[in-house]
Amino acid sequence: MHNAVIIIGFSNLIISVVEFFRPDLWAQLWKSWSRHRLFRLHGLILLSVAGILASALPVPRLEWFLWVTIVLLTAIGGTIAFSPERLARPIAEMYGNQSEEEIYRLTYMDAAFRVMVGLCLIFSVIS
Repeated sequence: MHNAVIIIGFSNLIISVVEFFRPDLWAQLWKSWSRHRLFRLHGLILLSVAGILASALPVPRLEWFLWVTIVLLTAIGGTIAFSPERLARPIAEMYGNQSEEEIYRLTYMDAAFRVMVGLCLIFSVIS
């Protein structure tokens, strides 16, 4: 199971690279994905990732970080899985109402957060 945590960490790092270099592509992806009828699957995927992380515990270090991540993934994943319009509408409105600079700024902040999550996941298992 520790390998799954490392894979999730590296996946976050790869996604963050795309976000840093192509924020316009990432914004378009979120706009179209939040309107898609299969947006509910996003919540189910988040719940699955939370389950994988929970089954990988205990880890040598940063166990608190994994618990916080699991709680956040479960809350967000459950909301999307059972009531996708509750988050889809604000996401679509945010991308429709913000200027391009604001959208890029939010994308860069999300990418930085993904880098932190990815590195914490990787280092929690390998150190």
